[in-house]
Amino acid sequence: MKIGLCIGGGGSRGYAVVPIIQKLLSEGIRFDAVSGCSVGSIIGSYLALNGNLDDFENEISKINQFKFLRLIDFAGRKKSSILYGKKIKKFLNKEILKEKKFSDLKIPLFINSTDLSTGKPYYFQEGFLIDGVMSSIAIPGVFPPYLYQGKILVDGGVCESLPIRILKEKVDKIIAVSLNEVGISNIKIGLSDVLFKSLSIMMNQNVEFQDDPEVKFLKPVFTGKEANFLKFYKHSSYFQLGKKVIDEKIQEIKEWIGK
Repeated sequence: MKIGLCIGGGGSRGYAVVPIIQKLLSEGIRFDAVSGCSVGSIIGSYLALNGNLDDFENEISKINQFKFLRLIDFAGRKKSSILYGKKIKKFLNKEILKEKKFSDLKIPLFINSTDLSTGKPYYFQEGFLIDGVMSSIAIPGVFPPYLYQGKILVDGGVCESLPIRILKEKVDKIIAVSLNEVGISNIKIGLSDVLFKSLSIMMNQNVEFQDDPEVKFLKPVFTGKEANFLKFYKHSSYFQLGKKVIDEKIQEIKEWIGK
């Protein structure tokens, strides 16, 4: 039986995926294909490149608040986005993706973005990983659209927050991790709160296959400060949320796949 892993978008909430994947691997569950959207494309790339996340926690633990702020490059008033994204691109390419290509991967990987010309998903399956990742994290208004081979691409979550469909053609069963379960009590009226809560609602509307027996969803619930998309310098609290959900679901998953 072939097993696929789908990792959704959710900014810094993506840290919750790390203990989930580590637990699945420790239980002998291996992935025959991986798909990722937005932050899921970053984690998915690292997993597909290395076959595990053994050193990923060490890599991200280097991102303290000071280093995170140094990655922020604000665009001017007349630009189409808040950030340029050039510093983040350089960091991801060198430190996380190691300037690798899809052809270097140990596990087949599919990264989705949204083609603004067609309104449909665009899947990266070849070329440099950084092109797929930067297009998939290009949140409208936050990062500029990513130009690639004549296409204008933005965050994959705009049309498909969990790229499950592409995996359905490749594997028998899929474990899908959604990062958009946010407590309703966290609504505030600040710019970032409104923006990211709106994105969470949009991404939840784009989830398909909820009733598919061949897809098992894992949904950590984010409340309080963990509901924020941008706490990339906070790791431990997200890890605990991910650990909680996988500890509750691991036996069910093992029975579902027949282990």
